[in-house]
Amino acid sequence: MKDGSGPGEKAFAGNTGDLNNFNPYDNNSMRNTPCVYQKIATQKQAASRLRMASAVLYARNIVADPQLKELYGRMAANQCSAYSLAVSEYLLMMEKGQWIF
Repeated sequence: MKDGSGPGEKAFAGNTGDLNNFNPYDNNSMRNTPCVYQKIATQKQAASRLRMASAVLYARNIVADPQLKELYGRMAANQCSAYSLAVSEYLLMMEKGQWIF
């Protein structure tokens, strides 16, 4: 793995264990990786996370079925992936109150 110390080499960026390596203005820096969920979620946040988790599960099921994946791929018409379209569709249906089950 290159560490970015040589001329013209790109420095490493990403997570390694509990440290987050990042390159602001081409200076390699390290800091502790922040924990996203340190506080208890509000009721609204918990509902939003549950909706998104349900949408991801729905999209994974769509992509796992070859026929549905092809259908969603055609509906996306090269604007996005079948997975992204399925997530969006699920969230829109939930918002409108039209359940998909």
